[in-house]
Amino acid sequence: MKKILLLSLLVPFLLLSACNGDSSVKGNDETNNKTEEDKPKNDTDTSKSSVDEYKYGEFDVAKVAKNIGSYKTGPISLTVEEAQLVSGTFEDEYYTDHFGKKDVQYLQLAMVMSTDDQNINFNSKHLTLTTNTGEKIGSPSDFMGTKVDPQYLSKDGTTRILFYFFEDSDVKDIHTIDLHLKSPTNKKGEPLGEDIDIKMNFTEKEDQ
Repeated sequence: MKKILLLSLLVPFLLLSACNGDSSVKGNDETNNKTEEDKPKNDTDTSKSSVDEYKYGEFDVAKVAKNIGSYKTGPISLTVEEAQLVSGTFEDEYYTDHFGKKDVQYLQLAMVMSTDDQNINFNSKHLTLTTNTGEKIGSPSDFMGTKVDPQYLSKDGTTRILFYFFEDSDVKDIHTIDLHLKSPTNKKGEPLGEDIDIKMNFTEKEDQ
């Protein structure tokens, strides 16, 4: 059975990654144990990702970039662990109503972020991207994913999952993405570090 990095619904506006390829996540009995299904899984082995169906839809991991690097700007540190280019189809009306369509293509980004100063200005708009196709996205989705504001981070590191949905690009045509990390600022608006460009090079995902 092929496997995918499944997206497990936690609460509205929040999806975290889960990497369990067990067929039980297909949710054949949608009215039973929904709370248990919505809990994040402990298995974080994203290397098994490929394709599968689950009750929110069917998604295919087309390309991946791994071990991208660790970076620091001011009091913000992050390690970009893995990026996945994904295409698929939502079947749940909750998502199709929001996006206005069933078929979507997106970047799913997994990173560990930390800060030793929560009295700073930093949010999702500090993480923009540009693809080799020329598409620019000003911030990750606020409908899906986890927040990057300092109050949601810890000194020891917090796993963050970000989603960037493409409107003008096909994941098959995307080979590189530049993630632009804008420096946090203090309460006076003064930068606390340097802006950083993080290049992600993608390779085709082989079925596991």
